Amino acid sequence: ANSLTYNETSTAGFITMYNGGKIENCVNLGIVVGGDAAGIVGKVTSDITTTKDHQESGYTTVYVVTRTSIISSKNLGVVIGANVGGIVGYIQGYPNSCSLTGCYNLGKIVNGSGDALAGGLIGNMYNAVSLTNGYNAGEVHYAIAGRVFNKTASIRNVYYLATKAPEGM
Repeated sequence: ANSLTYNETSTAGFITMYNGGKIENCVNLGIVVGGDAAGIVGKVTSDITTTKDHQESGYTTVYVVTRTSIISSKNLGVVIGANVGGIVGYIQGYPNSCSLTGCYNLGKIVNGSGDALAGGLIGNMYNAVSLTNGYNAGEVHYAIAGRVFNKTASIRNVYYLATKAPEGM
């Protein structure tokens, strides 16, 4: 089996850090070890760019948000690290900016840092992230996400195999 070991900020089977765009039909079969580690993307962030448009009545602030979509991707390998997940290690989004659709994990997810941020799909989920039509059947402590911060996430039709994960979220 192939393995990837990188002990810096983000590590992944495909992309270490991502900000905006679409990732589709990716599969990790290898071993990934590192911080913000995952089978597909180590770290996903979403930026807001603020611009001001001058109008006759004054200034109007316009927000431009980068959007990230991860679609139909799967992890079948072993992932070890901090903020560790089968698909994404760490994901931070603004409303409607980050989504995982049709993704699943069958691999073993191991928290190597002593924290409880190991999830079958996402290790650390911060702010508004949408999870739809996914599942985890791999061995991990938290079946879906190791931590959900700010609980503005939308989670629909996401399942897990209870014999492989002692806790759902």
